[in-house]
Amino acid sequence: MKPNTALNEIEQDFLEALMRLQTGQPQTPRLKDLLKRGKLKIGFGTVAEEAGHSPTLIRQQNSKYPTVRQKVLNAKAIPGRHRTADDVIKELRLTNAQLKRQVEQLISSNAALVGRMFDLEQAIEIERTRFGVQAAGRLSNPNTVVGIPKAQVEDAPKNLSLKSIDLPE
Repeated sequence: MKPNTALNEIEQDFLEALMRLQTGQPQTPRLKDLLKRGKLKIGFGTVAEEAGHSPTLIRQQNSKYPTVRQKVLNAKAIPGRHRTADDVIKELRLTNAQLKRQVEQLISSNAALVGRMFDLEQAIEIERTRFGVQAAGRLSNPNTVVGIPKAQVEDAPKNLSLKSIDLPE
C-alpha cells in the first residue's frame, strides 16, 4: 500500500507544480526569473523542475503518470496562454508593420484623390469660364440657361425638353 501512496504524492507534486505554473506563481528561483523576463513556458521540463522530480517521469508516452502527462500536453496546447514577452513583441511588431503598410497605401490613395479632385476643380473652372458662369454659380449672361448659352439651346433638337432652374441670387 505504501508504493501507491508514493505514486499519489509524486503525482500530486506534478499537479500542484502545473497549477502554480498556470497561475504564474512558480516557487523555484530559475522559473521565477523566467516568469519575470516573460520567457516561462509550460512543458514537461518546467513542470518537473517545479515539482522537484525528473521530467522522464512524465515526458515519455508510457509514463507512470498519464494523467499528469495529458494535463501538461493540454496546457501546452492552449493558444494564447503561456506566451512569452518575446512572442507578444514579435506579434506586435508584425501588426505594426502591417498597419504602417496600410497607412502608406491610404496616404498614397488620398494623394491620388486630392490630385484628381484638383484636376476636376480646374476642369469645372474651365467649363464655367467657357459657358460664362461665375464661380458663385451666377450667370454672367442673363440669356444663358443653367450654364448653357442661348445659341446652344436654340440649336438643340426640338424633342429635347429643357426645364428652367432658379439660380440663387
